[in-house]
Amino acid sequence: MSESRHGMPYYRFVKPCIKDAPEATPSVRRLQHTIERAIQLLPINGPLRFFCHQNPLRGLEELPWEQAVRKARQWFRGETCLAEDEYRSLLDNGRIEIRDLRATVWERLGMGASRAVAPGVSLVELRLAMLKHSSCGSTESNTEPSIAEPGAAFADRQPTPHARDATRRDVDQLVNQILAPFTAAFCDRGQAAWPMPRREQGFLRAFRELHGRFRLATPAWRRGLPEELRRFKPPRFGPMESIADSLSQFGISENEHEEFLAATLLALRGWAGLIRRQEMKTKWMPRQLPAGSLIEFLAVRLILDRLAAQFVTRQGLGNCEPGGVRVVSPDDQALFEEHSQAGGVCNNGAFGTRRNQPESATIACRESVKAILKLAPGMTDAALNNLTQEQWQRLQLEVDAFTENERRLVFHDAFEGRLRQQILDALAVHSLNRKANPAADPPDFQFVGCLDSCEESLRRHLEEVAPRCQTFGAPGFFDIAMAYRRLGDSEYLPNCPSHVKPRHFVEETAGYQADGTLRPVWKASANPAQLCWKENAESNQVCGYSIEEMAYAVEILLRDIGLTDGFARTVFVVGHGSSGRRQPYSAAHNCSFCGGHSGGPNARIFATMANHPQVRRLLAENGLCIPESTVFVGAEHQTCSDTIEYYDLSHVSPGHRRQLEEAISVIEKALERNAHERCRRFESADPSMSVESAAWHVVDRLCDETESHPEYSFAGNALCFVGRRWRTRGLFLDRRSFLASYDPTTDDEDNTSLARLLKLVLPSCVSVNLDYFFSRTDPEVFGAGSQISHNVVGGLGVISENGGDLRTGLPLEMVDFHEPVRLLCVVETTPAALLRVLDQIPRVSQLVANSWFHLATLDPDSAEIHILRKGFFERHHPECSSLPNVSSSRDWRQNRSGNLPIATIS
Repeated sequence: MSESRHGMPYYRFVKPCIKDAPEATPSVRRLQHTIERAIQLLPINGPLRFFCHQNPLRGLEELPWEQAVRKARQWFRGETCLAEDEYRSLLDNGRIEIRDLRATVWERLGMGASRAVAPGVSLVELRLAMLKHSSCGSTESNTEPSIAEPGAAFADRQPTPHARDATRRDVDQLVNQILAPFTAAFCDRGQAAWPMPRREQGFLRAFRELHGRFRLATPAWRRGLPEELRRFKPPRFGPMESIADSLSQFGISENEHEEFLAATLLALRGWAGLIRRQEMKTKWMPRQLPAGSLIEFLAVRLILDRLAAQFVTRQGLGNCEPGGVRVVSPDDQALFEEHSQAGGVCNNGAFGTRRNQPESATIACRESVKAILKLAPGMTDAALNNLTQEQWQRLQLEVDAFTENERRLVFHDAFEGRLRQQILDALAVHSLNRKANPAADPPDFQFVGCLDSCEESLRRHLEEVAPRCQTFGAPGFFDIAMAYRRLGDSEYLPNCPSHVKPRHFVEETAGYQADGTLRPVWKASANPAQLCWKENAESNQVCGYSIEEMAYAVEILLRDIGLTDGFARTVFVVGHGSSGRRQPYSAAHNCSFCGGHSGGPNARIFATMANHPQVRRLLAENGLCIPESTVFVGAEHQTCSDTIEYYDLSHVSPGHRRQLEEAISVIEKALERNAHERCRRFESADPSMSVESAAWHVVDRLCDETESHPEYSFAGNALCFVGRRWRTRGLFLDRRSFLASYDPTTDDEDNTSLARLLKLVLPSCVSVNLDYFFSRTDPEVFGAGSQISHNVVGGLGVISENGGDLRTGLPLEMVDFHEPVRLLCVVETTPAALLRVLDQIPRVSQLVANSWFHLATLDPDSAEIHILRKGFFERHHPECSSLPNVSSSRDWRQNRSGNLPIATIS
């Protein structure tokens, strides 16, 4: 938590925890801390109105990248890379080059790369041949148990896996059929017609109220549930004691608790993650969850697991109670005995899978190995025919060792390396050929927008239409961390990044506002609604904004983006949001810095603060002088329809009206061009349509009820640049770059502005990038699948069809053309300064150290670039000396599809 100059907490970062019970025994305390570690694997999803982008593997961020994605395949059974055929298509199209593959293989093999595996063939050449070969016959050998479901790591000690195989029944399916709909009703935000009995008393009491009585229609496997629930007699036998009892009955030793409990939670990870999120953000929920709901959820889950496992075991052994499903057939019984004697578990075991495979995967046939070796340089038919049996065996083992997953990781590293080289080359070349903008004359107008990638094209078109304008990129909440209530809404929602706790309340009201010396003043305007400060009586919240607080917020943002002098007469402060029809995932198109909400209210409040006379006097005392002739205008960019709504224009003096109208006219032209550029991604758009037709087409998509994805939002993001605009102005970045403004020449020696900016920018941008990354690599596991089958449940999230787990991640229609690459962040500073700043941001430092994103610096005084590799900054050596040069963005993208390379707009 950082303190402002006025002694008030400016940001407060929230981390969930499980508090120790006052009289807990040491074993219970250990179990509490074990559960706290286990829940870190859960996604932090929903509710939909509070949507924010999150890394689906956030619980694994403490691990290095490759180790984390390998573990994710084991835990979640999800794909963390593209398919091998997709990478080979990129190789054929020149998006990956052989030299990139060679460099990656050499780096991975180290000293063993040159080892000969056949006469004239080194290990690196063999692997390159396998990467080029379309069907090398090598499959992955995975002898580890999959533990995406409870108890998979312990399947070899449990009888239940054999029982499931014999009965074709799934324990988790039985449990989820009762637990998923109950959790949906328990977490309901007001959609249900009837309130759940005893909901306010907690998950456990509510569950016992509904399922704690014996009924004739109760399925056989749940006959013992009422008796189990009657055992709860807090505080002597509460949820923690029940969890410990279930672990004991499962025979799980203490050193296996964390793994087992994590697997149990992941069996219904969408709903468990929602409970975790609501416990973290309880204050903003209209119907708050009682404390300890996730612990009680886990306790109930383990009870149901035990009952279902016992039932399936008895069923598999042919010893089902009266009223059970059936007695196993002789064939099933024989199958069960066969697996029991083998000591293994079938692929559809009750709690997981443990495949009985050889020590290595199936060895590729000799003909396949021959086909691979023919691609290796130096290998002839005569040499192939002279290979001995021992040499063939060694070759087959080498081929077998380079599994499909290993090949995909090599392909992915090479793909990222090629894109990274192209981006850094473009930045270096552009910095050499372009000089800083002269500061002699003030610009016609200035545009301060959000740094999100969806705004990159609008800023570029503005600069093409009006070369004398100046644009800036800032975090889209504009340093106004507030809880906001729109006109007609019944609740306050946090309009700030998810890791920031708002302490100020603002609401939109109709009518006139009263004057006040220490409060912002809104006079009558043409807008149907106005804003006022909302006082709150809670002791830990600031009641309204003081003049000092307003001045501090304005000063911090302007200094961070480098706008400290040379003010234009008109400064537009423009947030953004999606005007798309209300879809379940419409919040995912909104500002990534506003917690899934639009940034227009923040922009409007910032502009009002910056126009306040007393605020300007305080800023002048601190050395930040804003001319009296400068007017800040708040606005909101609707990214779906490509229109802008301007706020409080009646406050603009008559002397500014003409210039304001001219600036708005220029912005309208830029919006039309922006819509035209977006249309090249839409299959419904004619590639030859005019700019005017494109502007109407995006509006038609907005109104089309059959359109599943009216806009693509942040899809394609790959770069985050933090620095002065002249470093990237004139570059066609194809809406793939987050652009944060920062001037290293105005920062202090401690790089205070840079530290503050990166603390906000990097967590949000990396979360957006990784959310898109994994939702693209596996839309069914890490994403939400297709929107066609989505149904909203409880106002919380979506489920596929009519039941099951809550879907996490992004829908397929938002990521179908996204290329999953880790974010490359380039900061205009020195390596030494950046390392000092990273020491102040622990989470970002961890992400950098574990290679969850790539980091580079651009020297403030030259075009020299350094990239961080294995903890050290290495100088980047450009491979090209020039970029394609075109007269406009339209000339470069005309009649071209897909992601385009970087070009210079002259």
